[in-house]
Amino acid sequence: MNLRVGAAQFPVGGDPAANADEVCSLMDAARAGGARLVVFPESALSGYTPAEFPDLATFDWEALDRVTERVREAAASAGLWVVLGTIARSGDPDRPRNSALVLAPDGSVQGRYDKRLLARSELAHFQPGSSPFLFEVDGYRCGVAICHEWRYPEVYREYARLGADVVLHLWYDGAYESEAWEREGKGLMEVIPATARAHAVCNHLWVVGSNTSKARSAFAPFVVRPDGGVEAAGERERAGMVMADLSPRAGFTDGSAHHRLRLLEGCQSPTTARP
Repeated sequence: MNLRVGAAQFPVGGDPAANADEVCSLMDAARAGGARLVVFPESALSGYTPAEFPDLATFDWEALDRVTERVREAAASAGLWVVLGTIARSGDPDRPRNSALVLAPDGSVQGRYDKRLLARSELAHFQPGSSPFLFEVDGYRCGVAICHEWRYPEVYREYARLGADVVLHLWYDGAYESEAWEREGKGLMEVIPATARAHAVCNHLWVVGSNTSKARSAFAPFVVRPDGGVEAAGERERAGMVMADLSPRAGFTDGSAHHRLRLLEGCQSPTTARP
C-alpha cells in the first residue's frame, strides 16, 4: 500500500496566528491533493528563535495555545496526519523545547518529538530532548528529526535500527543575513539535500524534508527514495507543497543490507560467510 505525503513550505514568521493561517491553507491543499500525511517546517507554528524574536521572555504562550487548538481542529476537518514544528514548555521557563507536534486525523495529539542535537547557537534558547520518536501511519513507521540533526548519521542509524520506514525531517534553514548567506547558506543548498540522499540510501529509508521558504532559504521541500533518488522536489523560496507516494521499501535495491543489518545489531567484525 502506498502512502501519499505532502512536504510544505511557507515563509515562517514571528506571528503564530499568521503562521496558523498558512498551515491551515496548506492542509486544505494537501487534502485536495489526496495526501494522508503532511509535514511542515521547524517552528512553523511558533516562529523560530532567534530569527523571528531574540528571546522568549515576552513570548505569548496563550496565543500559541490558541492557534495550536485551531490547527488541531483543522487537521480533524481535513482528516490528515500532521507533523508540525513548534515550541513547547519545559521545566526551564527560559529554555523551552524545539519540537515537532504529531497530530492524528481526528486532531488529537499523537505525540511530540523534541529536538535532541541543538546547534551551538540554539543552546541559550532551547532545552534538548532525550528520545527518538516514532509513530505509524497505514503500516509505515515514521521517525522525526529536526534541522541540525541532519549532520549526524547516528540519528538516521538509530531510526533504521528501530524499524522506521521513513524519516520526516523539519528544517528552518533560511532567512540568512547577506554575509552569512555568502559564507554558509549557499553551500548548504547542495550539502543538505545531498546528505539527506546519503542518509536515505545508507539506511534504506524514505526521507521527507520540509523547510521555510523565506528569502535566502537553502533548499525547498523534497522526498527522497530508499535508493537515494529524488522522488519529488519543490522550488526554493516559493510557498507551496510537493507531494509524493511512498511505496514499500522492498521495491528498491538495497546493496548494503547484508552488512547494515549486522552493524545495526552491534557486530562490527568483517563477515567471512559466502553469499
